[in-house]
Amino acid sequence: MSGPPGWHPILHAVEDPVGVWTMRSGVDGEVTSTVYAIVRLVRRGPEVGYRVDLDGRPAGYYRTLRGAAEAAWTGSMELRAWRREQAAFPLEQREEWPGFQAGS
Repeated sequence: MSGPPGWHPILHAVEDPVGVWTMRSGVDGEVTSTVYAIVRLVRRGPEVGYRVDLDGRPAGYYRTLRGAAEAAWTGSMELRAWRREQAAFPLEQREEWPGFQAGS
């Protein structure tokens, strides 16, 4: 994870509504309107966790908000790099990003 000392992707999180964090890009410490991921609080019985969505599709589940924010940041960087690589191929030859959860 890269960023200035003391920085963490959780600083990009804007909670609205309650239990849903929109991860927005930042420039020079200011949060912008560009959404790169959404983190949602999820409950399964007595268990509580967080789901990370990239491009509106599930990309992983985490036990802590901190871990989900880190995964959202890392996943968005990997997805961006993958898209740059895929841009070299004709549309019919492009593959789906492997970071999306199966069955999503």
